[in-house]
Amino acid sequence: MGYDVTFHAISKNELKKYVYDVLEDPTLAEERGKELTDDESEQEFIQSIYGNMREWLSASQQEQNDFAKTFSFAIAAISGYLHDFYYSRNFALSFIEFEDHPGFFKSYTSIEGSPLVGCTDLSGGNIEGNYSASGFSDDAKGIFELMEQIDLDVDEEGLDSLKRALKYCVDNDLLFLEASDLVVPFSNESFTNTDKMKAHFLKNIEG
Repeated sequence: MGYDVTFHAISKNELKKYVYDVLEDPTLAEERGKELTDDESEQEFIQSIYGNMREWLSASQQEQNDFAKTFSFAIAAISGYLHDFYYSRNFALSFIEFEDHPGFFKSYTSIEGSPLVGCTDLSGGNIEGNYSASGFSDDAKGIFELMEQIDLDVDEEGLDSLKRALKYCVDNDLLFLEASDLVVPFSNESFTNTDKMKAHFLKNIEG
């Protein structure tokens, strides 16, 4: 099947405003949805995202599984309404093992003061198969510098998309994250705002 990977960005304040605050006060959901998009069908979809997250949080610890496919995926979807994001086919940091690097992403359960502290995330912060997403990295600059220094036998367009997404995060002081199958161009399937997607095959990436 393969993976349609997208690289995303979100700020700490946006994460709080559009995710954590809504989880703590569900009455904010409609207002936040309208801030993310003017499209009514898209607003309904965002409400379903919020509903799924609340349902996940209300489950018992024994039933809280597939964190990367539920919560992380939902956060990546929301980020796609806020910032440009970049497409890659079958290339993601989550899929690469570096001997001298413990991992690039942190789980959302590690953010002190968030409603996710204490929840179970078995993904290690990485994409966990199709239709899932990573946690976040607050060191986009470090990842970018590493990508510049090492030689990877990967798709050049995918690597270029990654570097552009990382640079966007560095320039705007944003957290970096990645998702699998949030957008599937072949089947015209999408769980976020594709108007903000940058891809070589769309010829909307300059330089």
